[in-house]
Amino acid sequence: YLYDRKYLQSRAEQACGLNLPYGFTPRFAIKANPHPEIIRIFSEAGMHFDASSDYEVYNLIEMGVEPTKISLASQQPARKYAELHKKGVKLVATSLRQLDMILAAGVKDISVRINPDIGHGGTNRTTTGGINASFGIWHEYIPEILKKVSAAERSEER
Repeated sequence: YLYDRKYLQSRAEQACGLNLPYGFTPRFAIKANPHPEIIRIFSEAGMHFDASSDYEVYNLIEMGVEPTKISLASQQPARKYAELHKKGVKLVATSLRQLDMILAAGVKDISVRINPDIGHGGTNRTTTGGINASFGIWHEYIPEILKKVSAAERSEER
C-alpha cells in the first residue's frame, strides 16, 4: 500500500477539530492499520485510539501514545484491567462478564458498549448490531448493568 502523509495528517487534524457534542472523541481503530508511522502521524495530530485487545494497548504505548488517549473495547477480556486503568486507559465493557471483571478490578469509570438490536455489516460476523452481532451487551440488559454498577458503588461507600 502507498499512503500520503500529508493527506493522513490533514484528515486526522480535521477529525480532531470537529466540534462534537456530549464529549464525543474521534478515535482511530488500531486494527484498521497498526503501522507505526500512521500511528505517529495520528498521535501527533491529537487523535485518540481504539484498541481491540490488551496487546494493541501495549503496542500503542510502546509507540509513544499516551495511555489516556487509548480506549480498550475487546471481545476477549484483558489480562490486567486494574493495571491498564491505572495507566489511564479507558475501559469499555462489551459483555456482562467483562463488566463484572472490570468492576472487580476496582475500576469506577467504565464505558459500556450496548447492542441496540440494529446495525449493518457485510456478513453476520461484521454486523455491528442486531441479533447476530457479537458486539456489545444486549440492550435489554441495561437495567442489569445499572444494578451491577450501583452495587459496586454502594460496596465502595462501605
